[in-house]
Parts: sequence; C-alpha cells; structure tokens
Amino acid sequence: MPRQSGAEAPDPAQRAVLLGTLAGTVVEWYDFSIYGFLSVVLAQHFFPAGDPTVSLLGAYLSFALAYAVRPIAGVALGRLADSAGRRGVLAGIILLTGFATFAIGLVPGYEQIGIAAPVLIVLLRVLQGVGASGEWTLGTTFLLESSPRARWPVLGSYISLTYYISLTLGTGLAAALSAGMGPAFGTWGWRILFLLTAPMALVGQYIRKRLDETPEFRRIKAERQDEPRLPLLGALRTQWRPILAYIGVSAQQRVAQFALSTFVITALVEAGLGQSGAFLVSTLTYVLSIPLVLIGGRLGRRWGPVFPMALGMGCLAVTAVPTFLLLDSGQFWWTLLAETVFSFGVVVGSGPSAALMISIFRPEVRGAATGLSYNVCTVLFGSTAPLVATWLHGWTGSNLAFAWYTAGISVLGVPALLVCRRYLRVREREPELVEVPG
Repeated sequence: MPRQSGAEAPDPAQRAVLLGTLAGTVVEWYDFSIYGFLSVVLAQHFFPAGDPTVSLLGAYLSFALAYAVRPIAGVALGRLADSAGRRGVLAGIILLTGFATFAIGLVPGYEQIGIAAPVLIVLLRVLQGVGASGEWTLGTTFLLESSPRARWPVLGSYISLTYYISLTLGTGLAAALSAGMGPAFGTWGWRILFLLTAPMALVGQYIRKRLDETPEFRRIKAERQDEPRLPLLGALRTQWRPILAYIGVSAQQRVAQFALSTFVITALVEAGLGQSGAFLVSTLTYVLSIPLVLIGGRLGRRWGPVFPMALGMGCLAVTAVPTFLLLDSGQFWWTLLAETVFSFGVVVGSGPSAALMISIFRPEVRGAATGLSYNVCTVLFGSTAPLVATWLHGWTGSNLAFAWYTAGISVLGVPALLVCRRYLRVREREPELVEVPG
C-alpha cells in the first residue's frame, strides 16, 4: 500500500474506535482460547478417564466441533452485519461468547453427572463457536473501515495483537494459579479462568455499544435504497476467487496458531516440563510475539501486506522441523527458543493478513465474504491441527510428522498469496472514504 503523509496520527474518533474494538476483541479471544490450553485438565474432568489419549482426543474433538458451526454462523453474522450494521452484531457477539465461557466454569464433571458433562461442554463450545465466528472478521472490518486505508496494515497488526495479549493473559493467569494452588488448580482452580469472563464481557459490550457505524456501511446503506440484498449469494458469485485464495493464504497461520495454543502445551507437559513450566514457556512466547506482530504491521505499512506474509510463510517452512526437534528436549530454555522461533513465522504475517483480508473483498459483501473465508479456513486447518498433531504423534511416535505437515502447508500458500496480491491492487484503486488526518 502506498504511504500517505499524516496517516500515522488518528483523530479522537478513530482512537475511540481503535480502543473500543481492541478491548472487545481481547475479551473474545481470551474467552475462546482458554479451553485450548486447558485441554489436558478438561479432558480429565469431562471425558471418560480410562485411556488418557482417548480422553485428550475427546477434549480436542469438542474443540474442533466448536469450529464446525463457524462457517455457517460466520456467514450468518457477516450477512447480518452487511445488512443491519457492524456495531450491533459485535456488541451481541461478546455477550454470547461470555455467557458460554462463564457457563463452562459451572458445569459439573463426568464423575458427578456422567455423559451429560461432555454433552454440555460440547453445546457450550458450539455457542462459543457461534460468537467467535464473527469476532475477528467483523472486528477487523469495523476497525479498518473506520480508518484511513494507508493505516490498515498497522491497525491490522493491532487487532492481531489482541490474540497474543489474550493468550498471554490466559496462560499467565493459568501459570500463576497453577503454581500458587498446586493440586487444587487441577481439581477446581481452573474454573476461575472461565468465571472471570463474565465481568470482562460486560465491560467489552458496554464499550462497543457506544461506537458509531463505519463510513463504508453508512455509504452502503445510503445507496441500497431498500433493495432486497443477499450478501452471501453476492459474495459467492462475485468473490469466490479471492475467498479461495484467502483460505489458501491463511491456512499455515491457522495451523501454527492452534498448534501453539493447544498441542504444543500438551507436548511440553509430556516432555517433562510439567504443567506450570509449560504454561510459563507459552506465556513468555506470547509476550515475545507482541513486538513481532507490530514489526509485521510496520513492514506491511512500508511494503504492503504481501511482503511480511511471504516472509512468514518462508520462515515456517524452514523452521518447523528444527523447532519440533527442540520441543522434545524437555529443557526450559531450549523449548522457549523453539516456540519463539516457530511463532515468528506466524506473527510477522498476522497483522498484514488482517489488512489483506479486508482489502481484497468488496465492501457490499465484505462481512459475508470474510466470515466465510476465515471460518472455513479455521475449521479445515486450524481446529483440526491439534487432532492431526495428536494422531500423527500416535501413529509415528514423533512430533516431526506434524512439523512436516506445517511446512508443507506453508509452501502451498505461496501461489494463493500471489492471487490475493492481484485483488489487493484492484481494491487499492477505489476511492478513499475515510478522511486522512494531517
């Protein structure tokens, strides 16, 4: 994207949108992600205990089922946002996900209520999936549509940053509680992480209800003139090529992100670090990832989003196998190095990825198109990553098979990125609707 003078200084209204969007997104990601890194604990409470591997697979399966509803829910929420507005949908999403997360903290275990325990967990995870299906795409859409186009890569890095802030918050709390409570954390202390979501969600909803609609949506609403609109059909008819291209581009990010937040923690526990050590390594990795996200956004601001995304793909392809070799060492500093190196390939392209997603789709169908592409990719590649990793480990007895899987998907994303670049250039020629300060 070309640089514009003065674009670095947002006005007060744009700052309010930035803070409001990011505050809500932090809450949403925290709500949805804590299930992933507590999978080992949840497997012991809510799934039959006979075989630890079967219990863990059951926890991961419910993790994946929560994503199975996401393409449909994401499109439905995107369609609603395209027709009724972005702000109201975002305010409702945070309440839905907050309720489901809070309720998980209250569900009795398998020993108390039997098969009803995993059934309730799956149902609540589905509700979480419905809410989370629209959070990242609509939050990104809302923020970027309210801002000058030249700032999109940097702002995209901020909203991607909320993912790592949320994981840092979640794993940091888990590490502190696990170290301070000892065995009690595994018995009941883990529930605290879920119960904390109620006040967080109410604060996020309060902030979002006070934001204005985006200039893009106001323009679309003014031009619509009460015509019946079908954003999903329009997205499929006019945007199917960029939809498929974005799925191919973001596949490697979904695989690596979900592996870091779920399977890697389990692998570190099994390698001998223990639960507290695994949480601490992951927390430090997320903290170290924060500046890398911002660097990726600045690179996207300077050279466009394609460059840092290609850099991330290349890094993942080259470092995946050495990284997983180090994870098996069971040594704290080696595993921290391994996770940090692996995360670099993910985070350096995550901020520009948000800008790319919004840039390649037409505003009239942006909610539906982003909801479909992002959530289909998440279901096919992200939610299945822990299952694939566990299955490959059980089949081969090593984590290297999953490392090769990650490297292969990174290489396959390069042609899709070239297709996205073509649509990015088309959208950049369209007129700017948000006034650039300066």
